[in-house]
Amino acid sequence: MVPLRGTLGLRDAAELAATLETAIAGHPSTTIDAASLAGADFSILQVLAAARRSADAAGRTLRLKAPQGGALAQLLIRAGFVGPDGAPRADDESFWSDSAMKGSLR
Repeated sequence: MVPLRGTLGLRDAAELAATLETAIAGHPSTTIDAASLAGADFSILQVLAAARRSADAAGRTLRLKAPQGGALAQLLIRAGFVGPDGAPRADDESFWSDSAMKGSLR
């Protein structure tokens, strides 16, 4: 479990990327818990997207756990990763909507 807490931004991106890289390499399944995330900028989405691609390439599972309407869900809508209703904009983007918008695990 990799918890996201407080407000994260560009200054936190490298540390988060390293933490996720270690977690993905060391476990067949990793969950990112954004329940305590108060805010984030687009650099954090870039880190999460890169971690997702890395996990997929390594045959690992990466999951998001986030409350509906929480900071991550709102950022995903603003960034266009999901529609205003939380639905994915493309079939391969259910990773973002299944977890961040519904608060469940993928």
